[in-house]
Amino acid sequence: STQSTWGGVSKVTMSSLISRAARSASQRVRNFSSHGAGSPEHQAEVAKWGKMSVYGSIGVGVITVAVLIKELTHHSEGKWEVKYPFNKRRVKAFPWEASDCDLFDLECKKKFYEEKAARQAEAQAQ
Repeated sequence: STQSTWGGVSKVTMSSLISRAARSASQRVRNFSSHGAGSPEHQAEVAKWGKMSVYGSIGVGVITVAVLIKELTHHSEGKWEVKYPFNKRRVKAFPWEASDCDLFDLECKKKFYEEKAARQAEAQAQ
């Protein structure tokens, strides 16, 4: 015959095997993806999980807002700040007027300026 062979299998037989395998694979995928997709049970499950997702998102949102409100209205009374003597150890003064105060230590700076104003008022009174 004029058909060539590959490993003892003719081209016609090989192409029919490949097309048959591809056709059965596509039918399996089609059967799998469409299995029960139009059934009422499937539609009920999709609707149920859609509702559960919406209600769950609302629940998470409510809890998030509650925690956010609690955290924003929470007043810290310095309970996180532990005053150890070695925390304020200075080897060299800071380069600003209130040289013993940290950069963002507003209470220390306020106290410094109040003491400075009191000293100036006392000096003017004398």
